[in-house]
Amino acid sequence: MLRYLLTSLSVSEIADHLFLSVNTVRTHMRHLHANLGVHRRHEVVEQACALGLLHDAPATRQSSGTVDRHTAFLRAPD
Repeated sequence: MLRYLLTSLSVSEIADHLFLSVNTVRTHMRHLHANLGVHRRHEVVEQACALGLLHDAPATRQSSGTVDRHTAFLRAPD
């Protein structure tokens, strides 16, 4: 989810890419805002970068070729 916030995609476009409902994406975004203590989308990205939650690698893919949306956007523990 975090990686998609870097783009200019709308909430409905993000939902389409992740095969989620628009309401689910909005809920995740609301939780990200609350957990990071910010109010705007760009602030979420800034905080996530500062905390090391975003990385430049493409989303990981499972052997079936589908995106593993649960782990694709988080850095592996060091």
